Amino acid sequence: MGWAATLRQERTYQRHEPEKTLLYQVIQENWNTFQNLAEKNREGAGLPTHVVREFESYLGCGILANGFVRVKCGDCKHEKLVAFSCKRRGFCPSCCSRRMNESAAHLVDRVLPQVPVRQYVLSVPMPLRFWMASNSGLTTQILAIMVRGIGGYLKKKARAAGHKGRVETGCVTLIQRYGGAINLNIHFHTLFLEGVYVIPLPGNNGEKAVFHELPPPTDQEVSEVLATLQRRIVRALVKRGLLSKEEENLDESDFFSGIDPVVAAAQGASVHNQIAFGENQGQKVRKIGSFGQGAFEPEPAGPKCSNLGGFSLHANTAVHAQERGRLEKLCRYIARPPLSTERLFAMDDGRIGYWLKQAWRDGTKAVSFTPLELIEKLVALVPQPRAHLTRFHGVFAPNFKFRAQVVPNQSADKAMAGETAGERKPSPKEYRLTWAEMLKRVFRLDVSTCPDCGGKLKVIASIMERNVIKEILSHLGFDTEPPGICPARPSPQAEFAFG
Repeated sequence: MGWAATLRQERTYQRHEPEKTLLYQVIQENWNTFQNLAEKNREGAGLPTHVVREFESYLGCGILANGFVRVKCGDCKHEKLVAFSCKRRGFCPSCCSRRMNESAAHLVDRVLPQVPVRQYVLSVPMPLRFWMASNSGLTTQILAIMVRGIGGYLKKKARAAGHKGRVETGCVTLIQRYGGAINLNIHFHTLFLEGVYVIPLPGNNGEKAVFHELPPPTDQEVSEVLATLQRRIVRALVKRGLLSKEEENLDESDFFSGIDPVVAAAQGASVHNQIAFGENQGQKVRKIGSFGQGAFEPEPAGPKCSNLGGFSLHANTAVHAQERGRLEKLCRYIARPPLSTERLFAMDDGRIGYWLKQAWRDGTKAVSFTPLELIEKLVALVPQPRAHLTRFHGVFAPNFKFRAQVVPNQSADKAMAGETAGERKPSPKEYRLTWAEMLKRVFRLDVSTCPDCGGKLKVIASIMERNVIKEILSHLGFDTEPPGICPARPSPQAEFAFG
């Protein structure tokens, strides 16, 4: 075998076989048990439909027996099968990873111009995280306060630097719902332009929006911005009746109003790093490698970072204008999946361990769960339907008049859209990277090339009929039936209370 053929063989795409992963096996064996216990202890009021759909879709994701696409080489007739994905955004590692890479590529190629960018990360107190998890309106309001506060600081700084007229900022926010220990932690990762655009005045049709870079914030400025954000957020909570003006304590009596009780219990426990259901109800998540009791999360520290009253603001990560590769890496980081299957491991006592990316200050290196507790944590992370997790503000807002002058590739898009020739405008899907393009961009893996002869692979059919699926898989020696979900088993606990 020649060197080129050997290289092609080493770079051949292999199906990831989700049914063999620890996460899949845990959910497969315990999902019906979790649902059954939820229904029994909530008098038939089980999990919400969107949560059930999330788990059941995951169990069918990447399974050939549920349907696939046939890909064939036009030269040597080499053929392979690509299973359908669930396309969910809750916790599926495969689909969330694709969404991560697709979002990062879209932001770098279509949204963020070639100017300096700084990341601002805002975290909020634990009780507020729980309320935001089930109230998308409050999440939107807190984010709007953050965008106005940081944007106002940048505009004020621009005017002090001598920039007159109308100045505008721009930012993209990715709302993260999780922490590093599969815990519920609503917080904001916002990419702000490190500067402002000076917008031409009305009547100056020939002028364009011009970007002016600003110096990075100082530690004192970050603290001042956080103080402004904290004051405005507290004021908004007081107006909503959630916060006592005198005591400034959140009123949790209204937290469970209108929220599914099972999800509310899971979310409330996840925020506080506790177990909501089962024999360990109310206990803290077990730590591995800890040398004593310590805070669940380390107190943030470092330059351009500040804490105040349970709020924290980090602004120490910046990307220069020419560092497009680093910018895409940053976008992938803030759009990452809630958990990594590589960090899950089985323990001798039947529990499931999860390695932390970095050890906590008290020495904790991992946390552990029973299988049902792990499912409970995943239930808390499933977002509500139709709740957008990516938001655009300022010059990136869809209705901003001068957006076409700011975002990259607009001239190419217009030519592609046929706006000058009066042709039809393509759908948004035509702008997205294909599955093959995504893998080539992220992993340098060309799945469109035949591993045998180097020819081009083409999709020849989508197989979705059950009898055809069975016939093809049987001929190739694959399983013709999808993995079955284990029936609910009787619990050794007499009581499985949900709070």
